[in-house]
Amino acid sequence: MEKSGLRENAVHGTQGYPYAPYSWDGMGGFQVPLHWHSEAEIIYVKEGPCQVTVNTTKYAGEAPALFFVGSGEIHSLSMEPGTVETAVVYAPGMLEFASYDSLQHMVLDPWMKGQLRFPARLTPKEQLWEEALALYQEIWQAAGTKEAGAFLRLKAGLYRLLACFYDKDGLIRTDEKRKEDLAGIDTLKKVLEFVRQNYERRITVDEIAAVAGMNAQYFCRYFKKHTGKTVTEYLNEVRITQAARLLTQTEDKILNVAVQCGYENVGYFISRFRRCKGMAPSEYRERMKKSK
Repeated sequence: MEKSGLRENAVHGTQGYPYAPYSWDGMGGFQVPLHWHSEAEIIYVKEGPCQVTVNTTKYAGEAPALFFVGSGEIHSLSMEPGTVETAVVYAPGMLEFASYDSLQHMVLDPWMKGQLRFPARLTPKEQLWEEALALYQEIWQAAGTKEAGAFLRLKAGLYRLLACFYDKDGLIRTDEKRKEDLAGIDTLKKVLEFVRQNYERRITVDEIAAVAGMNAQYFCRYFKKHTGKTVTEYLNEVRITQAARLLTQTEDKILNVAVQCGYENVGYFISRFRRCKGMAPSEYRERMKKSK
């Protein structure tokens, strides 16, 4: 599976079953550039080295680890060859009660508004690890089926996961500093959305800086500070991710893929693709075909 990003247009699940499981089997490495979606996500890195960014905090290290991404939080993933990963994306609103009660008031409303949240990362060193991992595995198993019984098991698993963290004071309350940080992230989201809408064409740093309401020089420092990448590095990462998707899902010629992803020079595109994926576009396409 090749994941694609920014503010995702992909529908995760269906209206009746608003959840979806994802997995990566370790064949080659993969990268998912900074992106965001309205759904929440739980990521389980089972084996291998990984780097995960949630909002502007980077987490690097060895598996195993669980990562919790809230609704609307920007995040990225970078996995080395051999890394095994699964994830469940779900709509938090499906946990709301039809009848308002004290639990909705004390836990669910604050959680859905981001005032209470799971920790961004959980590892085996922490007290909640074994229980949280067991519950995640139940949730992931249920997410693979779109039927009433599986949906009930998935919702029950999420309620139990919330209860597990709530009982042991594992949920994190948002403080004023975090609110300020989130305001800065909203600016970053506007930039990501602009890139998503325009990566197919030539984009200048001045254009992107204008979206953030900054001059180019200040914006470049701001962007590097919050993402760890230069604007050019990030734009290339996005374009190569989209190119990988086209190579996997279409039979378009390499030249056409390059043009659709904003590269006017096919030689430069092939060079960038090889640098990012470790192989030429044609080889990548063949490998993805064989893996299906």
